[in-house]
This record gives sequence, structure tokens and C-alpha cells, in this order.
Amino acid sequence: AIKKDELMRQLDEVRRNALQAEKAAQVEIVKRVSLALEQYKQGDNKFVVAKVDAGANVKALTAGLQELQAVGKSGLLYSVDPQSGRVYYQSMLVSGVSSSAADWAKAFEAVLEGARSGGKVASAQGTAPIPGNAQLLTEAESLASQFATLKF
Repeated sequence: AIKKDELMRQLDEVRRNALQAEKAAQVEIVKRVSLALEQYKQGDNKFVVAKVDAGANVKALTAGLQELQAVGKSGLLYSVDPQSGRVYYQSMLVSGVSSSAADWAKAFEAVLEGARSGGKVASAQGTAPIPGNAQLLTEAESLASQFATLKF
């Protein structure tokens, strides 16, 4: 019984340490996304369409979009996560834009087979399998930019 209690305490400590390490890694991903978006925060562009290195961390995408929104820019951010084999994307609009974030996400995913998205007027999110042809992501980004140019 004493050995069992000791092993349980050790297991709890390992779990706590793993959770702390995971949280620290998540914070680093958010910082990395924020740093990558610095170049887009200046200037008079109304929108940003960009690939960021967030893996499957959709909270980092949301945080990045909120930063863009704070400086008056709508954004569509996407991240490729080889570990899960998926592309994750989110869009968020500033108030006053007459289009829909869900429509913007649909424009991005138009060339991505197996893509699924959903959302509302102000924000939307989606995921798709990583395409076999990497050029399709460039095309998706271009379609999203074209959509924003026409609608915003």
C-alpha cells in the first residue's frame, strides 16, 4: 500500500509537469504567431491572408486574428499541421465589413478537397486534409485574397 501511494504521487507529479510543459508550448506558439503577424499590422491594407506556424493550435490562430482586429484589419490565417495531416484555418472580420467570414472561409477552401468550415458573419473556422499538391494551398490563399479584395 505504501509503494502504491508513492507510485501514485510520482504519477501525479509527472502529469503535472507534462501539463505545465504543454501549456508553456502553447504560449510559445501564440507568441510565434504574434511575431509573424507584426509585418501585417502596419500599413493601410484592410485585410490579411497569411500562413502561420501554429500547428493544430487553433487558439493561436484566434489570438492572431484578434491582434489583427485590434489594429482594424480583417484576417484569414491558416496553419498546416503535418502531425495531424490537416490544414486549419480561421477568418475574422472587423465590424463594418459587408461580407461574411464564413463566405471568406468558403472561398479559401474552394480548391481544398475534403474541406469543411462553419461560422457566422464575424468569424469562421475550418479544416481540410493537407493537399497532395502544395500548390493548392497557394491557390487557396490567392482565392481568399481575391475574395477580400472584391468584398472589403
